[in-house]
This record gives sequence, structure tokens and C-alpha cells, in this order.
Amino acid sequence: MPSPGLQRIIVAHLRLAGEDPGILLLPFEREVREYVSYVSNEDMRWLVEMDPLGGEYPSLEEDKENVRRAYRIEARLRLAIKYSVASQSLKNAGILLFTAILQSLALPKNLRTKVEAASRFFDKRRPPIPPKKSEELVEMYQNLQEIFKGFLEVAKASLREGKAHEEGDTKLRAGPFTLVNTGNFSAETMTNVASLVEAAADLLGKKRLSKICYGDVQVTKTLKRADVLAFYMEATDEIFVRANVRKNPDTVQTLLHELGHRMEAKFLQGKEKEIVGIYRDLNTQSLVQKFREPSLPHPEKGESITIKGKTYFVLDTRYSPRAGGSYKVELATTPGGKFEATVPLASFVALRQGITKKPSGAFITPYAMKGGPSENFAEMFSYYCMNKLPEEQVRMLEPILF
Repeated sequence: MPSPGLQRIIVAHLRLAGEDPGILLLPFEREVREYVSYVSNEDMRWLVEMDPLGGEYPSLEEDKENVRRAYRIEARLRLAIKYSVASQSLKNAGILLFTAILQSLALPKNLRTKVEAASRFFDKRRPPIPPKKSEELVEMYQNLQEIFKGFLEVAKASLREGKAHEEGDTKLRAGPFTLVNTGNFSAETMTNVASLVEAAADLLGKKRLSKICYGDVQVTKTLKRADVLAFYMEATDEIFVRANVRKNPDTVQTLLHELGHRMEAKFLQGKEKEIVGIYRDLNTQSLVQKFREPSLPHPEKGESITIKGKTYFVLDTRYSPRAGGSYKVELATTPGGKFEATVPLASFVALRQGITKKPSGAFITPYAMKGGPSENFAEMFSYYCMNKLPEEQVRMLEPILF
């Protein structure tokens, strides 16, 4: 997902582009031409001819001019390889253009696949590692030149062949939302996404939070990590959902989490201190959680519980001094059977209450703790909508929401 700063840049350019993402082609073309000409063909040919021994130049005393020229060319090649990912101007131009194409145009399947590949490339964070030998440096840079030239041709072809999304063709209503089919996905795929979106809208309606149910939901397969099912882009106020998502409690919670970010960004301006305050209070509670843990109810021996679709039975509850000390519930797959697994007592209690993600101290999930105040708010918001938020946290959250 683009950073908040880049999101603001994207929305500014998209507004400037209006309905025509072609306005973003020229900046990208300029960046590509500058990149592919960073090291001249003449310099690369000279370097390969100069370096028959794979990097073993004559000593500086023997041939100062040629050695210094070789080092300068190699340095530029290494920079070019690094800048294939690290150049912000090139990267931003690529993200702006291909994001606009994906959001604005319906494309033939083979062309969309190429646009998606380009979009993922410009979201990379780690540049390739330059090789040591001059010939290999030249080869890597030349390969990158061809990649960028190919991306430029893909963008031009997309602008020629793409058609604007239209209702009933690449747009589908799902309750109060409009699904945008950005990848020529099948009717079955769009129906699956619609059922997920409608389930989230239904839960929000029951909590009197329907005001955040509006606008486009971009159905895509270009989310950068396989474990990212959805995200909210604040700058454009849009929700993105992975096309192969399936409706289940975890995916509904994920979508509600992203809508929680919309709630905070669009409807809770001025309540930043309260959101930070909740996080601080929960963090303080987490610091003393291990001292409270003995007060949690220990399960009875033989009690059953289902974890990830598998039924276990309690053998015993024991104190473990590892990792600061905590209580563990020992489990078997048959009553009184052979020990097979352990689960923290706090997690066992949470699972019994219908919370499927491992709690982290007083926080509803580990991500709520690690992500900071905004992520904690979104996690609490999603569990609140699903009626799974502990009562004490409901009392913390509702004064902010209403």
C-alpha cells in the first residue's frame, strides 16, 4: 500500500487527470528516457572491452586515465541499478500512472496482467544487488533498461485500448457500495466480493454506522502482499479488496478494520487525542497483564475447544516461567489423551469468547498493540461491529464513535 504521503500525491494527480489517466504518461516517459540514458552505450561497450579479466584493472600508476574512467562508469552503473527502485521521481511517476490506469480503465486480460506487473514493480522497496564484474553490471543495467522501455509500451497500449469503467459492465452495486471490477474478473468472483461487502455493511447498519458505507470498492489482485486482503486509501477515500477473497469471519473483520480507518479519517477529525488515549490506557494495562493472569478462570480438565477447525480437550493448566512467566493450557485431541499442544491461558479464554485471534495483553489482537493508536482503533472498531469487543473496551470506544 502506498504511504500516506504518496497517497496524497496520487489523489492530487488523479484529480488533475480527471477521467483521462493519459495526462500522467508524459512525466513517466520523461523519467524512463532519463533512466535508460543514464549510462551511454558507448561507455558500456568500452567498459566491457576494457575489462577482459573480470575487474582486474591495471594499476593506477600504469594507466590512470582508463582506470579512473572505468571506475566512474561502474559507479554510474551501480547507481542506475539502485535507482531502478530507489529513485523517488521514477517510482512515483510509475505508481501514479499505473494506479490511474488500473482504477480508471477496463483492459483486455493480457494487457491488464502486464499493467499489474508494472504496478507491483514500482511498489518494490529493495533494489537488486549489483554484481562485481563489469560485464555483469552492464548486463543487469541493460536488462533494467528493457524492463522500463517495456513498461512504457504497456502504458501506451493501455491508454489506446482501455475503456472507462461503466455501470453494469465493470461496475456492480453491493448494498450501499459500488464494486469496480478492475481485472475482468468472473461474475462468480464479483459475487463473492459482493457478499463480503454486504455482510460488512449489514453489521455496520446494526451499529448505526451506515454513514461510512458509500463509494467505490476497487476489486483487484495487485495488492502487494499475498496476506493483504484489503486496504483503505485515505487520499482517494477508496477501499481496495483482493479479488480472490472469500467471506468468513476473518475477512469480514479485515474489511471492517479498513472501514474503521475511513471512520477515523473522515468522521473523527479532532478526536486524535482520545484515540491515542485509548491506546495508552490499553498499553498500560498490558504491562501489568502477567500479574492479572492468575485471576483468569482456569478451564476444567476435559473441557473441549475448537482451534482452527480442530477439537482439543484440556489436560491441565500450568505456569511456565519462560518469556516473563505465563500460564499455558495443555491440550490433547482426545479426553485424557497424549499431550499434543499448548495455548496461552489468555488465548484460551479469548477463544472461548469467540475471539479467533490471539490477544496481546489488554489489546484485542497483537496487531492492535504493534500498529499504534490508529491500528488499535481500527481493530477495536471491527471487533465492536462484530459484537466481539470486551465490554470494558466497548465503554472506551463508544464515546468516540457517537
